[in-house]
Amino acid sequence: MIENCCICGKKVETIFKLPCIYPDNIGHYTQHIGICESCGLAFTQNPFTAQQLEDRYKNNSKYEYDSDDYYNIDIDEAYAKRCIRQKNFIDSNIDGDYSTILEIGAASGYNLSLYKDKEVLGVEPSKKNCILANKNYNVNMYNGMFSEYINENNCQKYDLIFLSHTLEHIVNPYEFIKQCRSICNKYIFIEVPTIDCQLVDELFAIFSDEHVNYFSLEGLTNMMNSLNFQLISSNIIHHSNVQIQLGYSVMSTLWKKTDENINKSIFIQSSKNLFQYYINSNNNKLPKIQSLINNIDDNEKLAIWGVGNHLAKLLANTDLCKKNIVKFYDSDVHKHSSTVFNKPIASFDESDIFEKRIDSILVATYSAQKTICKILDKHKNNCKIYCLYDL
Repeated sequence: MIENCCICGKKVETIFKLPCIYPDNIGHYTQHIGICESCGLAFTQNPFTAQQLEDRYKNNSKYEYDSDDYYNIDIDEAYAKRCIRQKNFIDSNIDGDYSTILEIGAASGYNLSLYKDKEVLGVEPSKKNCILANKNYNVNMYNGMFSEYINENNCQKYDLIFLSHTLEHIVNPYEFIKQCRSICNKYIFIEVPTIDCQLVDELFAIFSDEHVNYFSLEGLTNMMNSLNFQLISSNIIHHSNVQIQLGYSVMSTLWKKTDENINKSIFIQSSKNLFQYYINSNNNKLPKIQSLINNIDDNEKLAIWGVGNHLAKLLANTDLCKKNIVKFYDSDVHKHSSTVFNKPIASFDESDIFEKRIDSILVATYSAQKTICKILDKHKNNCKIYCLYDL
């Protein structure tokens, strides 16, 4: 249990406990969310171990957006749009003032391929992603964790360190940025989910087993200022124009390295107040979701499509466990070696419908609900389809 803030060292208060039921290799897990009232940094106090997270990112990456077997074209397209948006944000603020880039958590190389006039390197734990980066984009990659890279290559410095949806996964973000500073010549770009502007849709979407940190602008600014990074620009982005609303907005920020001490900023809304509002609004959604689950007959042979964080919250916070669940589907092949309630996770098999092995399917993912419903549309006369959200 992490009891102290990694920035100021002060003891943190637990503001929320979120029960979850994950596949059998993890099982029951209650996530403790703590927040530092001095710094505004919110984080998981009982994260999975660094080794567990490292194994997941190296061997079970779900960020292979442009691989041949990636299943969700909506997310694939949104990822490409995101990379272009981020490049425009950077160039609008520091156009021409950087020539070398290090991206930590570089996925399969598409983002770095946009910077054709720069010297680029990606650090990426997934070996498959590194192969894709070289094959598809001729992008150089270091296969491993950032801690491994910096221990082996501690002399090379870069004008721009690029962190897109990476910092929320780091157990000690303060030490991580401190290491980044040691190889940073000028700038750090950071994009993370933010609690500052809340889209109330997917149940407790911002909380995830992989997300260790939950940033507001207050928390991120206090951490970066403490390491002598000055904010150049920030922007909050909503997902209203893409297919994958995930229940939260994201925050793009650009920081300049300085040797000057920076005075602590004062924010109108504290992180603690923002989180308390978010938690209350999500608790208010539970009765509606429970009511939808109550519509499923207890005797129906129910299949569930989507075995991720969303399902983990449903299983622990509703009566879904009491239904007659006979199958679990997921399009992510990395999950097919796992089980839920001793039932294997597999790809969707339409013969389950034709041969009456199932009576109904619950779509238990928000991000892929539209994609899955398109696939199931031709089966709706032979199988009941339950969705939890109006998209």
